[in-house]
Amino acid sequence: MGASAVMGYATVALDFDRLTQLGVIGPTILGFFALIGKIIEVAATTRQQKLARQNRSGPSAVNAFVLGIVFAAAIVAFYFYNRPRNAVAGASASASTTVPITVDEASTVVSTYLERVDADETIDQAWDMFTDAFRSEQKSGRDGFEKFWRSVDTVRATGELSVIGEPTATRIVVELPVQFNMIPELIAADKSPCSTEKDDFTIVRTNGVLQIDSAKISPKTFGVC
Repeated sequence: MGASAVMGYATVALDFDRLTQLGVIGPTILGFFALIGKIIEVAATTRQQKLARQNRSGPSAVNAFVLGIVFAAAIVAFYFYNRPRNAVAGASASASTTVPITVDEASTVVSTYLERVDADETIDQAWDMFTDAFRSEQKSGRDGFEKFWRSVDTVRATGELSVIGEPTATRIVVELPVQFNMIPELIAADKSPCSTEKDDFTIVRTNGVLQIDSAKISPKTFGVC
């Protein structure tokens, strides 16, 4: 049995890995394959002994055959011993990514964001909560973002967070009433230092991390205090 035949056995073993992931083959069948491997090993050994008696020049070929069988059996045993447990773990991870983003998760993201923009020393961390796409939409960039929030004296939620539409595993849109108190010296004289509005936040899950993909004023909700 040559190298190509041994690789053939390895290919079959790897195909079993695919069947395991699909649930076609489960852990309970491992004992069956172990038994088949043992039967093949015994059969090969018996054949080796028989051929050795009949033809003393043949053991090398038989040894190659036995080596190939043992090698293939080792690959099969390795994959079937390890993959079922990994498949279960993978299924659990997959299941977690299909659960919609919850209101509590969205509330935590938004409240953390407001806390960070409300303090000068953590405004840069608020910027880091944005997706790359949302950052690229900020025409004034990071500097403009930080400049605006440094002109805000305080910002706070004035009501309950509500969900807009149907949340999915990767996206949720929420609305929150917010009050801004600007630093009077940093705004135009004809502008009120206090304003209220409802902000819509789009939160997405990317590689298991929740980020803000959009933050904008809800239509016709802006007012003065």
